[in-house]
Amino acid sequence: MRAIAVPHISLHEVALATGFCDDRTFRKHFLRWTGVTPRAYRSSSGEKTRHR
Repeated sequence: MRAIAVPHISLHEVALATGFCDDRTFRKHFLRWTGVTPRAYRSSSGEKTRHR
């Protein structure tokens, strides 16, 4: 989950690094596990980091 919060690592790279063969499958499973899309998670993660 840490890699997804790093803005210079693409979501495609995160998907491949976590064992998914494509972005679509990664997005589907990420949404199921977290309740938000990878992009939304990344956005909210960045906001939390900025306010610390």
